[in-house]
Order: sequence, then C-alpha cells, then structure tokens
Amino acid sequence: MDQVYRDSGGRDDVSTNWIDGSDTSLSGETSWKWDTMDCTQKISSTFSWTPPPLVIYPESSFNMSFSLDQNSCSNCLAVDSTLGAQANTPTSMGYGNQGMTGRGMNAAQLTVGCISGAKEKKTHTFWTSTAPTEYVTGKDRDFAINIVCTMYQEWYFIQYYYLWSDTESPAQEQELFKPLSEWSVQEYGPMGNYDGIWKVSADGKTIDASWSGGRITDIIEIQSVMDNYVQLFRKGNNGYYTGSLTSDGIIQGTASWYTEGQTWTAKILKKD
Repeated sequence: MDQVYRDSGGRDDVSTNWIDGSDTSLSGETSWKWDTMDCTQKISSTFSWTPPPLVIYPESSFNMSFSLDQNSCSNCLAVDSTLGAQANTPTSMGYGNQGMTGRGMNAAQLTVGCISGAKEKKTHTFWTSTAPTEYVTGKDRDFAINIVCTMYQEWYFIQYYYLWSDTESPAQEQELFKPLSEWSVQEYGPMGNYDGIWKVSADGKTIDASWSGGRITDIIEIQSVMDNYVQLFRKGNNGYYTGSLTSDGIIQGTASWYTEGQTWTAKILKKD
C-alpha cells in the first residue's frame, strides 16, 4: 500500500460525525431536522472491508469482503446507507457516483435501508485482466482501490493507492511458494493452538490447507509477495493471513480474524 487518501462531504443542512475505526473500517452518525419535522432524524452506520492486496497483477483476481450495518430512529425517513468499492486508476469521487456501477474494472456495492439493525455482507471478486485505462509504466500511484461510504446524502471517500506489476506474482520465485511445495504451519495463541500442513497447488496460485490431522481443511489464495511481505486469502472465513518472509525461508505473521497474541508461522516441509 503506497498511500491512503481520505475526503468527505455532503449537504450543508445535514450534520455527520465520521469516526475512523482502522484502515479498513469506518463509523458515522448523520442527523438533520428541517422546519417541517417534529423531531431530529438520525441514522448511524458501520462500514468495514478486508484489505486488498499490496500489489495488483495482470491476468489475476482478488477478493474483498464487505460489511454494512445501519441503525436508525423509529421515525426516520426512508433513506439508505451504501458501501461501494471499485478497482481502477486513481480518480476523484464524491456523492453522486457512490454506486460506481460500470466504473473501473468492476464494482461492488451494498445497500441497507431505513430499518434499524439492517445489515448486509458480501464478498466480491475483482478481476484484473488488463492494465488500468490510464496506466503509465513507472508512474507512482498506478492503481487504486476506491471505497465510498454514504449515509443519506453525506459521503466519505477512501482511496488506497497500489502499484501495478507488469509481471506475474513473484511468489513462485520463493522456494516456499514453488508448485507442490508443502509447508508445516503453526497457529498458536489465546484462540488455540493448531498444527497444519499446507500444500501449494500445481499452478502455484492456491494452497490446499489442512489442520489437526485433516479434520479441518480450506483453500487459501496466494495473493501477493512484495519485499518479503506475504498476503494470503483464506476462502473459508473470508480472512487474510499477512506475514514477513525471513531470510531463512520462514513466514511469521498474523491474520485478520486473530485476537491479540495469536500468531502463525510457516516453514517449508517438502519441495517437489
């Protein structure tokens, strides 16, 4: 991730308080009261998403999961909260194009209505079959993931800048990521201790993972390896493993669903 850009705006007669939860979550509370209203209208929403990969590669795909929760007062107007995401070249965005339908390579959008406690979750696959429209080799900030959160007519815009690679993922350059390599994996900490065997697929793009002697299994996507930083996507729980690759070929890191103190390590067990 090169940089995160933030901006917000909306109507002058609507008041919104935005609170950053993290780089991948945001909460907001919007209120307004016009002369014809008996009481103040108020909605609050929480927006969250999983992080995209650090590097975007051609002819590949990556998944992001999104969650949107909204609460509103019982007599609130029938207004929506929306969470939208797109993957393309950097662009200026604001209220009016938060849906992003047809923009960029493809887009994801969630919408919840005025019912208090309304929720929506989804996982979206972004495809990167070609370079972004305005891509220029060697240019900084070649590629962007754009997130737009809206409540009524108030919007908050988050843009992640990422680098576009002209080559395939360098993961296979590492012995650990060679096709059919097997890893010995340990996930230890307050959430429990799990020993696993992970095997890289023949095409080098995914990992067949098992834990506890095969009683638990899942598929893990190899998303990016950049400057010894590793990011993997676990399909079963829509979560991300991140870690650093040490000089002796061991990965040490954490995961998006871990509690504090939980870690994972992986080392090569077998090379085909």
